[in-house]
Amino acid sequence: EMKTNTDPDSVAKMSKKEIKELKAKTKEQREGALAEAKIVRKAGEARLKNWNKATKEMLGFLTSLTVLDISHNKLTELPRSIGHLRNLTELNSCHNEVKLLPDTFVRLTNLVRLELQHNKLDALPDNMGRKMLDLEEMDVSHNNLQRLPALDYSENNLRVVDASFNQLSRVPPIGPKMRHLNVSGNEKLNSWTKLNQAR
Repeated sequence: EMKTNTDPDSVAKMSKKEIKELKAKTKEQREGALAEAKIVRKAGEARLKNWNKATKEMLGFLTSLTVLDISHNKLTELPRSIGHLRNLTELNSCHNEVKLLPDTFVRLTNLVRLELQHNKLDALPDNMGRKMLDLEEMDVSHNNLQRLPALDYSENNLRVVDASFNQLSRVPPIGPKMRHLNVSGNEKLNSWTKLNQAR
């Protein structure tokens, strides 16, 4: 019996016959998972109120989404399949417990607004500023970030960044379009600034 593997990468390697069988077997599962997750969808938007294993497995299939809200779910990680949602322009994953973003995260190259505040992030992808050029607003406040990725690429569209209340010790170079950068509440940064001002 064929295993029901719904990972998008695995599906891409299947034959047409296997894909047809998979669709028949998983259609009911997908519908059940989304219903159980209390997903609210309209015009390309989705808000997941009850995250579970089935929802995690099906997330990569919601490729037409432009807005995704998975906030307040106590998530400790984002699945790698989130990288398949390349039409996303807005992602809200605030008030979770995410410590690390998957390596596929930078594939979300159409993101314009990103909300990751109130998580437990230690770092952001180093190539984030170079890959996610459409990003205009980013809130990563109230995390454990010790540094920010370089944000000074000429093609970068970042205008607003809130990195307040982290563990930052330095501010990276910023791009010409930056209008507001909030780094208040970073005690290490305040100490570094005072030290350099005294020199």
